[in-house]
Amino acid sequence: MKRRGTRAVISFAAIAVCYTAYARLVVPLIEPPFDPAARNLGQLEPLSDVILDARLAELAPLFPRRTEMLKNAKLLESDQVKLLLQDYRNLGDGRVLIRPCVLVMYPDRETAAGGPRGSRQIIILEAPEGAVFQFDRPFQLGAGRIGRFVSGQLQGAVVLRSAGGDPAEDTAIRVTTRDVTITERRIWTTQPVEFSWGRHRGRGSGMELVFAGGSSLSQVTDAGWQSLGLERFVLRHVDRLHLETLASDDASPDSPATKTGDARRIVEAACRGPLSFFPQQGTLTLQEAVEAAFTRGDGPSNRLQCGLLTVFLTKPPADQSAADQGTGMIDQGTATRPAAGPAASAEALKWRIEGALATGSPAVVTLGLWNAEIRCETLRYDAVRQLVEAEAAGGVEFTRPGSRLRAPLVSGQWTDGPAGPMLTRGVAEGGGDFRVELPGKAGDFVAGAWRQRLSVEREGDEFVTWMSGDVHVDSSWGNLAADDLWLWLGRLASPSPAPPPTALLPDLAPKRMLVRGEVALRSPRLDADVFELQGWFVPPPPSPPVGGSQESSGPGSPPAANLRASPAETAAQSHYKTSGRILRAEIALAPATAILNAVSMDGNVRIEEDVTPSPQLLPVRLRGEHVELTDVSGPFLTLSMTGGPAALEGRGFGLSGNQIFFERSRNLLSVAGPGGMRLPRTDGATSAAAGFFDLVWDEGMSFDGRIVSVRGNVRGNSPPQRISARSVEARLRETIFLGSLDAMPKPQLASLSADGNVRLENEGSDEQGRTALDILELPRVELDMLSGAIESPGPGLLRTLRTPSALPGSMLPIPGGSGGPVAGAAEPAPSPAAGGAASPDDPSAGVTALFVRFHHALRGNLWQREITCLGRVAVTYGSAPSWEVTELPSDPARLGPSGMILECRELTARQIPDPATGRPQLELEAVGNVTAEGVTYTARADRAALNESKTLLILEGGGQTAAELFRQEYAGGPVQRTAARRIFYWYGTRTVKIDGAQSLELSDFSTPDRFSH
Repeated sequence: MKRRGTRAVISFAAIAVCYTAYARLVVPLIEPPFDPAARNLGQLEPLSDVILDARLAELAPLFPRRTEMLKNAKLLESDQVKLLLQDYRNLGDGRVLIRPCVLVMYPDRETAAGGPRGSRQIIILEAPEGAVFQFDRPFQLGAGRIGRFVSGQLQGAVVLRSAGGDPAEDTAIRVTTRDVTITERRIWTTQPVEFSWGRHRGRGSGMELVFAGGSSLSQVTDAGWQSLGLERFVLRHVDRLHLETLASDDASPDSPATKTGDARRIVEAACRGPLSFFPQQGTLTLQEAVEAAFTRGDGPSNRLQCGLLTVFLTKPPADQSAADQGTGMIDQGTATRPAAGPAASAEALKWRIEGALATGSPAVVTLGLWNAEIRCETLRYDAVRQLVEAEAAGGVEFTRPGSRLRAPLVSGQWTDGPAGPMLTRGVAEGGGDFRVELPGKAGDFVAGAWRQRLSVEREGDEFVTWMSGDVHVDSSWGNLAADDLWLWLGRLASPSPAPPPTALLPDLAPKRMLVRGEVALRSPRLDADVFELQGWFVPPPPSPPVGGSQESSGPGSPPAANLRASPAETAAQSHYKTSGRILRAEIALAPATAILNAVSMDGNVRIEEDVTPSPQLLPVRLRGEHVELTDVSGPFLTLSMTGGPAALEGRGFGLSGNQIFFERSRNLLSVAGPGGMRLPRTDGATSAAAGFFDLVWDEGMSFDGRIVSVRGNVRGNSPPQRISARSVEARLRETIFLGSLDAMPKPQLASLSADGNVRLENEGSDEQGRTALDILELPRVELDMLSGAIESPGPGLLRTLRTPSALPGSMLPIPGGSGGPVAGAAEPAPSPAAGGAASPDDPSAGVTALFVRFHHALRGNLWQREITCLGRVAVTYGSAPSWEVTELPSDPARLGPSGMILECRELTARQIPDPATGRPQLELEAVGNVTAEGVTYTARADRAALNESKTLLILEGGGQTAAELFRQEYAGGPVQRTAARRIFYWYGTRTVKIDGAQSLELSDFSTPDRFSH
């Protein structure tokens, strides 16, 4: 009996020690349910032999293939604990050796009594080489004095494992180590440790557990174990840490996704320093050369390298269902205590990761899914918000193959999409830069920099990128600078294959862009300085079918304006500078090209071609308040310009007006309302001022490349010639394709017609000033510029004024070539003022004038220098007081010594070279009832001819009628009448020559009526 009591005391001591180990090691992890009816540890009792055999038989399944452990085993038990040992020895000084030491701990009394376990696990602690326990006073089992437990040493190999439970849960626990030391508040070992819990496993060395509080073994009950909390868990060195969970809390281990690996999330970690777990604070830290890998399903891993990693954990409320337990990269749930009963799961021990903090110099994150890397000094992770923040004083670097981003602070937030995590928000704070290599064409890239902020945020089906603060964007085809830039990214309108899971922003392309604040755009084709830039991006048009023909852009259509062309590719193309308030553009975006479809500008718009395809070409310039082009690279290009006025100039042409329109498909250029036009001359004019024909009008203009029609008070100026009329129409010999700007057009004027108060002027000059002025006033005129023919109905007036030393010019002022529009083209000289007087210094003093009026028609040939006036022709010839004279006196006496008044039915004026000098001279030929009157003579004839250079008047009779000449040697002298078939009269010398004389009369009184004037 005494022996049995001794055994009981020893067994009690061993069980107490094992319970202490259980309370320190296992309770903080699984926390069995509290039962107020449980007995105290001091109530362990030895068993009878019959009961012992039954209990050992029940324990046999817990030790498969190891039944020798149960032979001759001693068993002590309480409600939930069974202690097996083969032998024990009192070592004195309160020390007891138990060998081997096996502790079996049940989740509840029903399970310990042999009832069904349900899904609850049994925990088994094995120390085959035994355990030594230290008490605070000598160990005296016989006297029943054991003392307070001080420490214990589990010798040799130590195994903590679980048995039973629901196989579907896969929550088996196993810990193996050696030489474990136990105190009231601390358990540790310096030996290697390997542990596993279901799919979770790890390996390291130097394990330590520190508990918050403690009590004497005699007072430790089930309620007391609940009060014992783990304060700190430390693993001095981590060789490997493997954590694995389901991607969603409601995914079961038997689900197809779990079996194929798609639902699993795996974490692999290691470090040279300690791993520390503080349950009360909910923090887990790994130190020194930390390496961690995060894997989702069978996808690529995300890796982390840092100097210090802190993981923040939390426990949800105890009644929170598994389906509501958090999300994160490593979702371990919460460590809630399971409800008692067979249906409770031992896997309820879970922690949820709230976030993490990694620091290092640097801390490096490798994102395998996106093939990207983040290098920083501080990395923060928020699992609840699925947010990552990276910070570095020298700048965080985010890199992918062909891409790089750098900023002091970078953050990203994402959501789980069908193809994996998809970015919903990204921010780079502070000054930073980026560079992206573009697909489709080698060398294509986009790089940018900013001083304040870069953000990418999802809005519905679009992503909005915003850069602010001194923004600079560079690319292989140009650069952009502004204060702020917004870029909207959306799904492509055209069908596309499913995006790869490696796409950070899958299946997205630029849709629109907004740039504000001192925008400066520089590219091989265009430089722009505006306050605001708006852009829209569209898919390129579909390619024509194989064997099909693409719609021709028509003659004169330039190649597509590829904005992505390199400087080498655009070397032979134009370059433009633009300025204004707002620039809008629509661009067809393809992998290797960016084709400009449409563009518009507002607010004091200026567009200038500063580089032409060849040096010989004159540049293109546009000016207005609004400029808009559509189908820029296609056959249906249209141009619309408005302003006060708007102006278009280029290749020698110029155009101005309040509203200007151009249609490439119709080859039509038009102006609504007032405007001006400049056409280049091709008549060999050398003077810059004489090289253009300028037109201005009040109502409108249209030009289809062949015919120019101008309406409303038209004024034309082509020095030294001018024209004015109600309307003018000019026809070119060949059609000009207005849509082509690659060559300098050389138009040739084929014909010109003017209608309504037509006025033609021609002016001659030399180094001394004006020498001649010819003016022709007609109701309508038709000019054939190829043959030189001119026709006009009457009535009309021809005026020719010139200095006495000058010979008359063309006598007919008309455009000398074809011309083009220029904004602000000069208007013709003001009409001569009637009766104006010349200044004393004006060389016009002594101007010779010739006025010809007719009533029926005018015809002639410009190139032959000949004009014929028909119907009641009246000619006035003589001296004029100034160039501005509009009327000459009807009295020959007031016309000067050479003055003459001539009337006839038909008059032909021609300009012929002087045989002696080669200089042109004027000849007049009058036909039909001709009368001529000078200061000292009057003549009648059927035909008359006047040679100005010889001051010769030739009179001819017709049929039976002789020519008559009435003359005086001096004014008031006797009148001499001469009648002959032909009379030659040199009115300058008053010499007469007769051919076929009929009579000669001298009289003092019989003067004709006209002399009475």
